[in-house]
Amino acid sequence: SIAPTGILTITGTNFDTTSTNVVRISGPQGVNVTVASTDGTTLSVTVPTLISGTYYLSVSNAAGSTAYASATITITASTASGAPTITSISPSSGSGSVPITITGTGFDPTSNWVSVGGTGILGNYYASTLSGTKITITFDSTGWSPGIYAIAVRNNTTNQYSNGSNYTINTPTTVVPDSYPRGYVSANCSTIYGWAQDQDIPDSPIDVHFYIDKPPTATDFSGYVGMVSAKDYRGDLCTSISSCNHAYSFTTPSSFKDDKVHTVYAYGIDEDGVALHNSALLGYPNSAVTFQCSATSAASSDPYASLASVLAAIQAILEKMLGQ
Repeated sequence: SIAPTGILTITGTNFDTTSTNVVRISGPQGVNVTVASTDGTTLSVTVPTLISGTYYLSVSNAAGSTAYASATITITASTASGAPTITSISPSSGSGSVPITITGTGFDPTSNWVSVGGTGILGNYYASTLSGTKITITFDSTGWSPGIYAIAVRNNTTNQYSNGSNYTINTPTTVVPDSYPRGYVSANCSTIYGWAQDQDIPDSPIDVHFYIDKPPTATDFSGYVGMVSAKDYRGDLCTSISSCNHAYSFTTPSSFKDDKVHTVYAYGIDEDGVALHNSALLGYPNSAVTFQCSATSAASSDPYASLASVLAAIQAILEKMLGQ
């Protein structure tokens, strides 16, 4: 039987009177305790802290003889002595690789084992503490099933186990990477055009900003000439990007129709509002999108100038008809 003080008394014969008797306690866990007998017939064993359950006893002496007890003993947490104790773990839940602080008493200053998974002991992690009251481990639960697992500490010097404290492995959160805007840009003397889409909002329009000759920098936006919303229907996009309304067109500014070659830069604006996520749209059919237009094309593209020319021609015809 086990006394309330945690002392187990074993009675028999031919025990060694030196510390060469090995008492084996085996069951849900196993441990060897070396003790001496004062009279060769009695052994007093301080019960280590073991997981609660039914245990078997055997005694071996220096001569190699082993005797097995016919009765079993029951050990509970309250009858074991000198056990480390866990008072808290922080955090008490997580997923993936998580630093965990175990607070309690009775930890070995330099050598402890931390078991995860209760009696199944699904994982062991060496840990140490200088104060005897705190252990820090990093537990990687990758590949483990979500659920509640008991964390326990074994003091490697006394070979005694603590109570268990529950840790919950959460279902990992799937992080969807941010998709930056994509699309193309082309240009001619009348229109800058193409398509743009943010795959985070695949069926919604996004803005497109245009720069000519000077792409933007962190401090210089002087090349900016305007913006449009990429929201127009284009049939080929229905198949190629699985969403139809992402085309755009922007009138080529007349001020750049000066017989010089100009370069167009177009940027899809990310829906998250983070400037660093805005993406340069690809040039089509060439990577560098340029246009070179004459000044006369600028005049002809001005609807007011064209109307004035028409009116002037009509007036000239009327004057001839009236003989003026």
